[in-house]
Amino acid sequence: NWITSEVEEFSIFVRHDSAAPLNFFARIAGPANFPGVVAISFTPVLANTWTELTFSITAANPQFIFEGQASTFNSVFSNIGNIQIGVSVPASLAGSNTTINFDTDQATVTTVPEPTSIALLGGAGAMLLLRRRRQNIA
Repeated sequence: NWITSEVEEFSIFVRHDSAAPLNFFARIAGPANFPGVVAISFTPVLANTWTELTFSITAANPQFIFEGQASTFNSVFSNIGNIQIGVSVPASLAGSNTTINFDTDQATVTTVPEPTSIALLGGAGAMLLLRRRRQNIA
């Protein structure tokens, strides 16, 4: 459940060897592969270049296209079961008999840190600063 887990974004690195730049998308859906949403990356990915795609997980994200009336932000993101990465075929490659290789790497889901985690990190940082000051004084 990405909503209760407070997921802020999904990112993944992609690469391809097509002769033309390609536009990628992520399809995110429930365990039965529906309801779903397509998140479109509007920036073309150049050939042979690792490129990070990042999708903000908010109901107002203009990159999201929900599939059918049953697909809403809450119905999709409260029960993630599938994430698929796809590509739109540009007109210059349509109908051609071309093999294109794709790579993906480092898929990441970023969540909002819990307040206790932030407090622990802040406390640890303060202790390190105090320790350094003590060492400099001695």
